[in-house]
Amino acid sequence: MQNVYAYHLKAKQKSGKPSLFIWFEAKNDARAKRDLENHIEDAELDQSAYFKPVRTNYPVVDDLPPEAAFCDTWCLRYKLDDNLSWQVIPATEREQVQEQHKPAGDAGAADEATNDGGEPAHGQEPRAYFAKMSADTRAVAVILHGFEVIDTVLSKSQMTNVINTALSGESAYIADMLQALRLPAVSCMDPVRFAAFVAGVARRYEETDPESTFINIRKYVEQLLKPAPEPETETTKTVHKRGYTQTHDALDREIACALWVGDVDCQNIAGEIDRWAQQKIKNDDEDFKRWSMALRAAPNILKYSRETIFGVVRNVPSSDMYHFPATLRSWIEKYLSEHGVYEFGAAPDAVHLVAEPEPEPEPELVSLGGGRFDVSSLFEASPLATVQVDSEPSKDAEQQPLPEQTCNDASNDGEKAEVAQRQESEPAADCAQAYFEPGRYADISNTAYHAANGISSTQVKDARISLMYYHGRHVIKTIGRERSDALTFGSLVHTLALEPENLERDFNVEPIIPDGAFTNTASMRAFIEQHNETLPKMADTDTLRTVIDEHNAKLPTPYALGGNADEIGRIYSLLPPEFQTIPDGQKFTATAMKACIKEYNSTLPEPLKVSGGRDALLEQLAIIDPEFAAREVAIPAPLSVSGNKEDMAARIKTILPTAIFADELLDAWKNSDDGRQLVTQQQMQHAKAIQRALFTHPSAGPLLQHEQRAVEASYFGFDEETGLEVRVRPDLEIDLNSVRVGVDLKSVSMGRVKQDALRAKLHREIIDRDYHLSAAMYSDIAAFDQFFWIFVNKDEGYHWVAIVEASPDLLELGRLEYKKALRDIKNAFDTDTWPAPITEEIVDDLNDYDQRRMEALRVA
Repeated sequence: MQNVYAYHLKAKQKSGKPSLFIWFEAKNDARAKRDLENHIEDAELDQSAYFKPVRTNYPVVDDLPPEAAFCDTWCLRYKLDDNLSWQVIPATEREQVQEQHKPAGDAGAADEATNDGGEPAHGQEPRAYFAKMSADTRAVAVILHGFEVIDTVLSKSQMTNVINTALSGESAYIADMLQALRLPAVSCMDPVRFAAFVAGVARRYEETDPESTFINIRKYVEQLLKPAPEPETETTKTVHKRGYTQTHDALDREIACALWVGDVDCQNIAGEIDRWAQQKIKNDDEDFKRWSMALRAAPNILKYSRETIFGVVRNVPSSDMYHFPATLRSWIEKYLSEHGVYEFGAAPDAVHLVAEPEPEPEPELVSLGGGRFDVSSLFEASPLATVQVDSEPSKDAEQQPLPEQTCNDASNDGEKAEVAQRQESEPAADCAQAYFEPGRYADISNTAYHAANGISSTQVKDARISLMYYHGRHVIKTIGRERSDALTFGSLVHTLALEPENLERDFNVEPIIPDGAFTNTASMRAFIEQHNETLPKMADTDTLRTVIDEHNAKLPTPYALGGNADEIGRIYSLLPPEFQTIPDGQKFTATAMKACIKEYNSTLPEPLKVSGGRDALLEQLAIIDPEFAAREVAIPAPLSVSGNKEDMAARIKTILPTAIFADELLDAWKNSDDGRQLVTQQQMQHAKAIQRALFTHPSAGPLLQHEQRAVEASYFGFDEETGLEVRVRPDLEIDLNSVRVGVDLKSVSMGRVKQDALRAKLHREIIDRDYHLSAAMYSDIAAFDQFFWIFVNKDEGYHWVAIVEASPDLLELGRLEYKKALRDIKNAFDTDTWPAPITEEIVDDLNDYDQRRMEALRVA
């Protein structure tokens, strides 16, 4: 039965777009959400311009728009009365309808969009629900509701407000906080530590604080993430006495408070930090538990001051040192020896920590498979173990070498694992970190799994290629791991289908070139030319010379000093009286009159120079018209449009410092060294199309998104026949009413295979690539009752999905093949013989087809 669904897409004010309405039919709520996403994608809507779609009641009116089509005029005629039902807008209000449909400028607009009267947003345990949120949503929830939000069930309106605030970006404060917190070291924190960290940052930089800018918040976050420097030795230390008797319980409380991420005053613990510490003790978190065990083992630990306890925890060089007990003990010993102070007196010069002895396991009978058992532990626990034997060991026993053990030995059988446990060197300690006892492990990273003990199904497949290949690939490691675009794309498809939340952690996606970015020299040249056209026109040198000439023409002309005495006398008579200084009665000589004329000429203003370039002419004009010269000098010179791309980019940055260049973005992406795999936008869109095909498939979608699914859980065990350690890591597992189902996702390229031949082609793919062998190992070690493959075609634009179940006979064939391969690997390790794929001379003969061709040619 089909149900009718109606949705309202409210436009954000800054987008300038109208709100939209759509209705369509769907089978259920999940299918309706997927169909809505498809409609939005088909309409090419920019989701950043709208709030999250809100489902409404289906309106029964005459002017209903067509099914599955977005209507941008609906909200001009109707409005939501109770956020669910549509009511006709009166004519008197239609002029104001645009303002009524615009979202409020603050984050509270989300509350108005969904007003459900305080109904809880979910029925799950608060911390589990908080852990499922995205990093941005969790950060906004903590910023708006404090650290207590991890133990609070928000109402629907509050949760909608949190989500819309995280997505809208309308609050500058929230946007700066989210941008400053987008660091790998923050996003990888566990949810409780993440909430405490964000709460501390929000308490330091509140929304009303004018210093709450992105730069200040980011600097503060990076400062918190830096390991605290080792404290300098001081000649005098102030020791504050506790107001209580120090006990191991009080020590645990101090340790938990010291693990707080932000700033903490050990003499004045804030209430929020204390409550967080108590919850950490109650949850028995791993970091607290390891620190408590290590510090409790320190001699006289209860005598040390509170400053010393906080110092040894907060000044640790690496925040994850608690994973390495030996290193942690060394650090505690070093710190207490150098900086430790007793609460009532000085600390001793040296502190030596002794690891607590682990209880010895009870002797037991160990099965070696095949009806054989190891009774050595029972014998060592018996009285016969102390009996003295005088006989010399046999020659054969003397010459039998002990098996060597390396950290990454692929076989790692029982005997070698026992030898590894006896080693006490540092490499052995590192190796122990990657050793897993038989069982199921849910949270092992890919790196740790591939470096762990046990033979995987991939290694078994390599052994079927040849034992020589297995030896080079997994024993001496001379054959490197392949890395190609196809493998990267396959990993991308797996992540999007199985663990989409890990996309940002594992892959570095090519950045999208924003609008307005400079992509080539043509765009740069066009921008420079447009900039030059907007500049005021500068006066050229000819114009400047004309102005100077006009000025010079208006200046009085100096008298010439040449000529005869009569000419000089005439000029002297033209001088102003103050320059006719020859006294009466004195002879008017030519020399005396020239001196007076020369003095007069010296008082005349000098003409301006008209030689030189534009700058020289402006300097002359500044003498007579400084304002005009200043205006001309202030006019910027046009930028040159010649040169290479780098030269033009440098010129553009002088006038537009915020300019974005596509080459710089792509170079930064290609040269990033953060350990993530590079993925282009084309690959990303291709993988998302495959993800959409998987999620919308009626059978594969529910499996991949099942609530009870477990993704990439790791299983470790023993092969009973050979005693070799084995391990598997299925893509997906689901428990359905006590039936354990294993699923493996496979991407194939069969775009041109005919429909009738596709089933046989899939079977050949399973056999040729040993998928059935892996399925058998998965089923045996992980105890699956059924096993399925989800095949998805990765040819662009043609993404069909096929679900194939492994039959019992197919699993039995894979089981026999992987058992044989394990026997071959065991024998190769025992004999240290790794044969090549072809070990003897062969004769190449004709097959039946070639025989028939030869006979036909003979007859012809």
